[in-house]
Amino acid sequence: MKKSLSRFSAKLASSVGLFLVYVQVALAQGATIVNPLGSTVTLCGFLKNLLNVVLAVGVPFLVLWLIYGGFLMVMSRGNPAKLEKAKRNIAWTIGGIVLILGAWTVMYVIANTIVSIQQSSGTSAGNASLANCN
Repeated sequence: MKKSLSRFSAKLASSVGLFLVYVQVALAQGATIVNPLGSTVTLCGFLKNLLNVVLAVGVPFLVLWLIYGGFLMVMSRGNPAKLEKAKRNIAWTIGGIVLILGAWTVMYVIANTIVSIQQSSGTSAGNASLANCN
């Protein structure tokens, strides 16, 4: 156990070291570090982009997993153990779909509530709604 932890630590340290050397070489050559989130500079914009990525990756993955669960159910051919595995697979997949869509809903509700509170108190909301934030 200690030996594998030691190997992992050595690999992690060398990876971080190589990354830092690469960054220094790139910056020395006049390269600039580009923000991977585009023009996002606020927490609101970061959360919006993060949620969009989770939705773009998660929902198609979960739909494919749901199809796979249906395939398992059809291929169980009445075998109770395989049928139970397929039902469990489908139940967890539906739970994942509910979790992702629930997070999206809660995030939009909270953002819109904050905007309405800011507007009712007379504070300038700007682009504070999650739909318009950057």
